[in-house]
Formats: sequence, structure tokens, C-alpha cells
Amino acid sequence: MEEKPIDLEKLLKTTITVRVRDGRRLKGLLSQYDEYMNLLLENVEEYSGEEITGRHKLMVVKGGNVQVIST
Repeated sequence: MEEKPIDLEKLLKTTITVRVRDGRRLKGLLSQYDEYMNLLLENVEEYSGEEITGRHKLMVVKGGNVQVIST
């Protein structure tokens, strides 16, 4: 299955799920991003497996740590 590039502009102010290098999943509202794919997420739920391991009001995810972004 071929993956399509994501247009982050279209995802602003929507809830996304981000998988990061260490295996965690972060689900939150995409508030801002930059050309390096650094993401600012609001109202984040952090998952390890299927279990919620944390909740965060704001979180910055460095672009180099992003593996997958899904809606």
C-alpha cells in the first residue's frame, strides 16, 4: 500500500495521531507546525500500546521524532 504525503495545512485545528520514534502515540489537536515538521499539539493524550499514559495541555513534537501522522 502506497502512503500519500500529508498536507499539514489541511490538518490545522483537527485532531491527529502522531507515532514517534520511541513507539508512543500522541493524539491531539494540531495547532501549529513549521517547515521542519515540528508540531504543536493541544489537549494531548499520550498512549503506550492501548493504555493512556499521560495527558498534556500543550506538547511540542520535534519533526525528527515523527514517524507517522494519521487522522
